[in-house]
Amino acid sequence: MKMNKLYFFFLICILLVGFNLKAEDDAKTIIINNEYVSALAGKPAIARDQFVEQSVNSVIQARGRIISIDRNGKFNRQFRLKVKDSNRHGIDIIYYIYLNRDDSFKMLTAGMSYEFSGQVLFITPLNAARTSFGYSVLLSEGAILIE
Repeated sequence: MKMNKLYFFFLICILLVGFNLKAEDDAKTIIINNEYVSALAGKPAIARDQFVEQSVNSVIQARGRIISIDRNGKFNRQFRLKVKDSNRHGIDIIYYIYLNRDDSFKMLTAGMSYEFSGQVLFITPLNAARTSFGYSVLLSEGAILIE
C-alpha cells in the first residue's frame, strides 16, 4: 500500500515538472530578426511552412515599415495595421497587426518605422514559392522608431 502511494506521489511530481517546462516553453518570445529570416531562407520551400508554424500562438517581437492602417479590424479589435518587414535574404514578411487603441490609430501613418510585440494567431504563405508570409498578430506593445 505504501509503495502505491509512493509511486502515485512520484507520478504527480513528474507531471507537475513536465507541465512547468511546457509553460516556460510557451512563454518564450521569438525575435524576428536577421538570424530568424536567414534560418527561414535556408530551409527548402516545403519545410518553410513547418518552420514558421512554430511561431503560431507564440509572442513575437519584430519591426518594419507601416504600409497602411485602417478600421478593418478583426478578433474583437477595431483597427488593423499593415507592416512590411524589409526584404531580407529574399523573404518578405507582412504583419497584419490588430489593435484597439484609438490614440495609436490617430498617431500612426504610412511610412513610419514601427517596432512591436504581440501574439501570433496564424501565418499564411502569400505565394507558392514560400518566399512571402503574412503573420496575423494581436498587438501587445508597439513603438514608433525615430530615424
